[in-house]
Amino acid sequence: MIVIKRNIALTYQNKNKIFILAGSNALFNIDTRTLSNEFNLPVINYGLMGALPLETLFKEISEVAESGDIVILPLEPDSYCKEKIEGYREFEIRNAIAWNFLYWKELSYIDKILAIRFVSSKFPIEIIAARFAQAFNPESIAPRLNALNDVFILNKFNDPQKNIEVSLYSIYNVDTLGNIKNTNDSLYSGSPRRADTEIEICATSLDKIISFKDLMAVKGVKIYFANIPFVKIADLNYESIAFFDSNFKGILSKIAPVLDSRTNLIFPLPLFLNTELHLNSTGRELRTKLLIEAMYESNIIK
Repeated sequence: MIVIKRNIALTYQNKNKIFILAGSNALFNIDTRTLSNEFNLPVINYGLMGALPLETLFKEISEVAESGDIVILPLEPDSYCKEKIEGYREFEIRNAIAWNFLYWKELSYIDKILAIRFVSSKFPIEIIAARFAQAFNPESIAPRLNALNDVFILNKFNDPQKNIEVSLYSIYNVDTLGNIKNTNDSLYSGSPRRADTEIEICATSLDKIISFKDLMAVKGVKIYFANIPFVKIADLNYESIAFFDSNFKGILSKIAPVLDSRTNLIFPLPLFLNTELHLNSTGRELRTKLLIEAMYESNIIK
């Protein structure tokens, strides 16, 4: 997905554009084609995966955003406090080594030593097994090796004559502005995060966000925050929703403007696709309309 999104962004190089940057909630919840038509400029859906490190999200957008661009951050709640997620550091390190080795190589020796202590004792054996398969039995891990082959991915994405996969989570199930397709169902029936609870913003994550904002300011790129949608449930306390929304804005608005309010983004259950963070196509249409209104009210587009 990173390879495809990066390629889409580079096709609009030297043009003013807007990026919607976050995990999969951005991928599913915001239709940048509608935004592009509304504002008459490219709006790219840079929704990736919510579990990615903030550093990865920020590094990716830093390499393609240019002076005059805008980055909107509807980050998932966990992004604001990843340091408190049990087991996250091991997940982060494993994925850095497996899929984003440049990130791993750029860590200092001290950081690498500190990071390795989070992975299991079996990890070196897994590395050896993977290297063995790569050298002597590559066909056994062909899909994985293809996923590391940028040319293969882009050729398949860009060639309309190929048999492009259409399953929901296929990396090829996105349009030319990065929006996910085929999201008409309404399947979610879990226990969602309550809108009347606090989104904790932790010091380490906040520092990373501030550093990113400072970097973007130097490049001439403006950033804005946005909220995620919440599921409407029967016993929500709307006074608490307003209170926690105010606290959330109070912290983030010291860094950059917050475009919208949590109180306006509480959607009925039938508008969710398969998780509490993924709207279906009908929900996405509504959420996109609300974002357009918020962007006009905030004078992003004059």
